[in-house]
Amino acid sequence: MILANLGIINISNDKEALFSETDVSYQVTSADGESLIGDLAPSAYRQVTPPGKGPWTVKMGLNHFSYSSTTDGIESADAMISNITIYPVPPNGSHNFVDDKS
Repeated sequence: MILANLGIINISNDKEALFSETDVSYQVTSADGESLIGDLAPSAYRQVTPPGKGPWTVKMGLNHFSYSSTTDGIESADAMISNITIYPVPPNGSHNFVDDKS
């Protein structure tokens, strides 16, 4: 499984999009309750071996998950999950995108 940190987009009052970077936290949880937790540097990705057996749930977000998104039911251990956070929150927020690389 590959986890990617795409960064943060701040939308100004003038509707200008400003890109910034920060670490994101991730948690990969298996169907049998095992978890893998870590952090991803800005604009980085990491290949991880998901714990236990699928399907897996992946949670990624900022500030120890205060702004986060969760994706359930990931069947493939070869999936790629990318996270981006868009401010202001709300109506925007943290988003995960899932691609199966197999």
